[in-house]
Amino acid sequence: GMSAPTLPDLRHRLGVEYQELSYGLAAQSIGMMGGGILAGLTLDRVENQGIFLALACFVCGASFAALPASTSIYSAIVCFFLSGLGDGFYGTGILIS
Repeated sequence: GMSAPTLPDLRHRLGVEYQELSYGLAAQSIGMMGGGILAGLTLDRVENQGIFLALACFVCGASFAALPASTSIYSAIVCFFLSGLGDGFYGTGILIS
């Protein structure tokens, strides 16, 4: 994803090794899976799907924007997870709607 080119800088800023950053990428994948499932369960039941898709885009963008401001590996993992959640929701939502 978009985060791969930023990993060397993020590793340096957080003072961690690539192995620890891989937990963030795993969290992003788990978030994508959860977002896809959530979209499948939600979007079939609502009338105005555009609002939910816009919210998913906002969550994904805001979490990527917050990633450089992370001060610990744990906050970075949360940002990675939220970006995956938004991306998974949006990607599945586009296919459903």
